[in-house]
Amino acid sequence: MKDRQLELRENTILAAARELLSKKGFAAMTLEDVISEVGISKPTFYQHFTSKEQLAVSVLIREISDTCGRLKEYEATLPPDQAIKAMIGWTIDQHFGSCTYYDFTSMVPLCAHQKIRGAECEIIEMLAGLIARAQKEGSIKSTGSPKMIAQFLNSILKDAAYLDEIKRERITLAELKLQVEKLLLG
Repeated sequence: MKDRQLELRENTILAAARELLSKKGFAAMTLEDVISEVGISKPTFYQHFTSKEQLAVSVLIREISDTCGRLKEYEATLPPDQAIKAMIGWTIDQHFGSCTYYDFTSMVPLCAHQKIRGAECEIIEMLAGLIARAQKEGSIKSTGSPKMIAQFLNSILKDAAYLDEIKRERITLAELKLQVEKLLLG
């Protein structure tokens, strides 16, 4: 019972931190913000995480894990080119169309964190495999390296410049999706 309570509280802390990161960014979010949002004490927080940085890393790893799960789902149920389109659409909606966007540029020290880099490498490898299959089937015209294309796609989908363009109404989510699809699929 106690383990379940710890797990539930940790999930609550992660959810609150995710929301605060998306609203405030890493630099502006404080431990006091998280503690206040969850309604716990500092000692209780420290039962789960050693620092704000560790908390943010955990949030980002969870987000990346969710993305891997979504990619596996699309890969299992759709042809490669359609799975890539679905992934592009879902990712753009998640990062630019809702409150879950993280400005990675303000989290540069965290992005260099080994666990985050390892989790991102998993996404890139999965995407590269999907791209290679789509190239083999002829549904992707690009003959570039699947891994390079996957890395490029990953970079595009976490670039804060697109969020600025959307906020300034210079591009819509639908237009962004279409442009990224064209860039990748031809």
